[in-house]
Amino acid sequence: MFTLQSATPATLTSVDDSLTFDSSDLPEDWVSAASEAHLFVQTAAKGLAQQNGLNIGDPGLYKSQGWFDALVSAIAKYADFVEIVGAKDIQVNNSTHSGSINLSAIMGSIMSLYLGPAAAAEWSTLNDLLGNASDPKVSDFMNFWWSHVAKSTTDTGMSIGPNVRTEDNQIQFAVCFYSMTHVIDDWRSLFVSSTYEEFDVSAGGLTLTMDYDNYVKYARPAVQDYLGLDIANKIHHAPVPKTTFLGGSRGSHILSAPHPVLDGTLAVTRTTHGVNVVDPHGDSMLGGNGIGDVTLDGPTLKGLRCGVFTKPRPVVGNSYVVTGTYDDTTLPFKYTVKCTQTGQQSSFAP
Repeated sequence: MFTLQSATPATLTSVDDSLTFDSSDLPEDWVSAASEAHLFVQTAAKGLAQQNGLNIGDPGLYKSQGWFDALVSAIAKYADFVEIVGAKDIQVNNSTHSGSINLSAIMGSIMSLYLGPAAAAEWSTLNDLLGNASDPKVSDFMNFWWSHVAKSTTDTGMSIGPNVRTEDNQIQFAVCFYSMTHVIDDWRSLFVSSTYEEFDVSAGGLTLTMDYDNYVKYARPAVQDYLGLDIANKIHHAPVPKTTFLGGSRGSHILSAPHPVLDGTLAVTRTTHGVNVVDPHGDSMLGGNGIGDVTLDGPTLKGLRCGVFTKPRPVVGNSYVVTGTYDDTTLPFKYTVKCTQTGQQSSFAP
């Protein structure tokens, strides 16, 4: 039976500058395989687009016919483990008056034309979960993805999943590129109702089926060799926060649920590795091998500790650029902070 819980994706995945999500019945290795396939097709398509004289650094690339042709050509020539099983061009227009519109609902409707009602249901679930996202892991992941997505102030183009498992045990997904006159200046705009003066959206995309068994058996080593370090640098995952309502009575058991008692702070401390500290006017310290922790109150940095230092060491009062990777999500971070305490073992900021 189809339920809200079954429509909740297991993970969100960023591939290069695109966002996909992975159905809950997709095993972890299938998710990895699909992500590699996404990245390979996008990388090959960008190479073909560049050969054809297109500017692959232009955010408008994704809504162009040249990009669509390059994508089809990349699949046909180089990705024989992926089959194009459907293609559509969709126009949605509502530019006659101002009002309020739910962009996620629009994308759910578009995705349902590529992948059926399950895709629309997953978009609806994401709209509920991310419209008021409070999970630090997911919020950090989405902030990281948004900072890397190719976009302009007037239109946005990106590819969107979900990755679903077919009845004959293949991976099916839609690659959708859309543009909007509506300004999207934050990823949360995709998941909340938004006021607009003029709204147009156009989308062109493909329904694709990936043969997982043949990919693993014949193509994966070559794809991984082709992508190299891009697999680690351009593919990132985050768990989706789960819904807690699974059915049953909506009465007394909800009212009797315990309330958390807040102590006035929502600060979260996360451990880090691969830390590097750079003096903008001098030395680099730790060489990208440091460890430590970062304390965050929502998106606000409350404190940062890192080490182990020998020489040189940070100087109290000086500002430094600190980069590294969070242990729990393997996502990178970058902060500019002023040192407040220094020592051989560790230094503190702000």
